[in-house]
Amino acid sequence: MKESTYSCALEMSAHSNHHQEYFDDLEHEINLASNNLKNTQFLTKEVRNIKDFQPKGISSRTTKWLTFFNKNHDYCRFYFEATICALFAAAQKNEIWRTQTTEELNLSFNFYETIFSNAPNLFLNEKSESATILMQISLIFSKYSGMVVKSIREEAKKLNKYILEPELINFFKCIFIKYEDPYVLTNKFYLLKMEEINILMHILQGNNIKSHPQLPIKISNKELFILVNKLPQPLYFKNNILVRSIVAAKLFLQGRNSRVLPAFLVYSKVFNHHLDEFVSALDFWVTAFYLLAKDEQFNNAQIIDYLEYKKHMCGESYSLKGRTYNSILRETLLWHDTQEYTRKEEVMKLNWQPRYEISNTIIEGDVEYKFNEITNGEEMLFETKHLHHCVFSYTESCHRGFCSIFSMQKLKNGEWKPSITIEVQQNSIVQIAGKNNRSASAMEINVIKRWASQMKIEYIEQNLQFL
Repeated sequence: MKESTYSCALEMSAHSNHHQEYFDDLEHEINLASNNLKNTQFLTKEVRNIKDFQPKGISSRTTKWLTFFNKNHDYCRFYFEATICALFAAAQKNEIWRTQTTEELNLSFNFYETIFSNAPNLFLNEKSESATILMQISLIFSKYSGMVVKSIREEAKKLNKYILEPELINFFKCIFIKYEDPYVLTNKFYLLKMEEINILMHILQGNNIKSHPQLPIKISNKELFILVNKLPQPLYFKNNILVRSIVAAKLFLQGRNSRVLPAFLVYSKVFNHHLDEFVSALDFWVTAFYLLAKDEQFNNAQIIDYLEYKKHMCGESYSLKGRTYNSILRETLLWHDTQEYTRKEEVMKLNWQPRYEISNTIIEGDVEYKFNEITNGEEMLFETKHLHHCVFSYTESCHRGFCSIFSMQKLKNGEWKPSITIEVQQNSIVQIAGKNNRSASAMEINVIKRWASQMKIEYIEQNLQFL
């Protein structure tokens, strides 16, 4: 279908004849490109799913990519379906894919052909990010083919048959990195936005990042050295990776504690959910990290909660000037023990919409459990008073969308009573606590796992902390 015809089709309704003609043409071209009936049936089904895409995600480029993989099905049969899924994802949201020129498109095809001929019978796990990573390497290659420092052919020959994500990340590094490796960026290069990739490749060429016009935050030479060489490995950012990495470098420069930094960033709901707000108060958080990093064993989410609460409630008037780690710790303990925050009438009045659907009750043994998502300050206070822990301090975090709190209740003598409190962030359980911050029992953990599975919420044991 010609591009002009496609442009006209986009002006029509998704159910118009012109739009339907586009999909008919696409299916016809795919059918002509394949002699494999099963393969064609799969593609035809997937093509129909493109109708759910935003109009700007549909183009003749999609046809060319699908036709290319269809023709080369025998070379990528062990990861064909995973690659098609990665392709559709790229068509929706990958700016490199969406801005490819014809020449760049052909370079991506050449990249895959090199993989086909030098790493035959590769197996990519469909449940992993491997197909997405390989797709991203092909797209970056199409934009930066002149930056390749090692033979793709030779590096492809070294790939194992059952290839895992770390091996593909290393493959990317081998063919593009000649100087230093800014591993916080390269380890997640496939999650970078287009402007982030531009800056990454600028660094990999040996250039100073400070000279790049798209740099989102100013960075000093010392901070740049930390960004490239010193940031601790357990930093796993899922979005805005460059900004988060620069922020981490600025914090680390002051605190010099590679063990405390990951905990500090994980516990900060503002950093994880409202990055712009964190950056706007960066001087405050740099000072906070400097003070907290003095405790080599720092692992206290409550202190971060307290500082975020005070900063939000008091704004610019709240300062850490003259404070020490011990004084902040005492303030935090007082805040929790005396529940001074319960006197804030405006917090008590807060309410918000539930973010999850109501779940079914769960029976474990002869005990029945249900899970209520807490949606207002009064319910949070009730949970705190009943279980004697500090969940009320999370009221504003819930109101601002940082997290969701669930009360796991047990039916006893015909009455539902709170038993366990659960915090969910980014669809993953991060904290669990019972009365007086006790740990959940094995039976309670089993109930929580069943509920999480039912709700499609992640339960990852190593991520859990106490409330």
